[in-house]
Amino acid sequence: MCDEGRYGYKHLHDVGRLTQPMVRDADGVAAPTDWSNLTDRLDDVLRAAGSLAAILSPHLTVEEACLLATYIRGLDSKAVLAVGPIPHEGDDEKFAGGFTIRAEKCPNRRGVEAIATALNGQLVEFEDFLVSLTDRDIQGVWVSGGYKTDWITNEQAEALASISWIVLQEMFLSPLSEAAAYRLGSPAFAEREGSYVNANDQLQSFGWAIRPPAGVMRDGQLYSRLLGRSVMYRASEVLDEVSRSIPYFEAAVGEIPNVGVDLKGTFSAGAQRLGREV
Repeated sequence: MCDEGRYGYKHLHDVGRLTQPMVRDADGVAAPTDWSNLTDRLDDVLRAAGSLAAILSPHLTVEEACLLATYIRGLDSKAVLAVGPIPHEGDDEKFAGGFTIRAEKCPNRRGVEAIATALNGQLVEFEDFLVSLTDRDIQGVWVSGGYKTDWITNEQAEALASISWIVLQEMFLSPLSEAAAYRLGSPAFAEREGSYVNANDQLQSFGWAIRPPAGVMRDGQLYSRLLGRSVMYRASEVLDEVSRSIPYFEAAVGEIPNVGVDLKGTFSAGAQRLGREV
């Protein structure tokens, strides 16, 4: 394990983490709220908004990304599903034996891109989505974050701020925080349950290691509630649904071994069928 992997957990306990859900009133004043009826309020606002979009963070698990995309598409069948910013630091570091510390600092770009592409019919990247806003009449957007470092610029936040209703999930304050009508704390990697797909198309599943801070609801649980599913979120059940509906994930049907499953074998065939099945 590299030093970054071993010691890169300290942001989980940072005192600056956002935990208390916040709602902004008509005068632009943000006030704390609780979860007692928040999911119902979020659902009402997004249903009334009409034209919707979702930004799927590359920090989401496969299961979380699918649930959020399914929920937003259930409210607006033409909703745009874009993949959030992909963070990079420096260059890839390659070592003997093939071990590589990658400059790409997110765990699940490939998995999230596969979900978004399957439901959209094409891949929509974050910058392309921002450019397209001038030609779209989007009234509501769900922005999932989970980044531990700066992930959005002032200019990008300003472009998103043109959307009337922004639901934002993030771990720390960002330039978009002030524009969000609803701001929710985001769980960190060790507080999630689900599956990631690495740069080699290897899917691995995992359970949560620690509970999120008080006030932060796990994404899978939140999206399940919004979809009207059981309060008890089970990532394995969602992955099974994903594997049976999206060709890229075919190999993940059934129990996932500790070493994970290789999706490469189904990638080519799945990609060929994708356009006919969406």
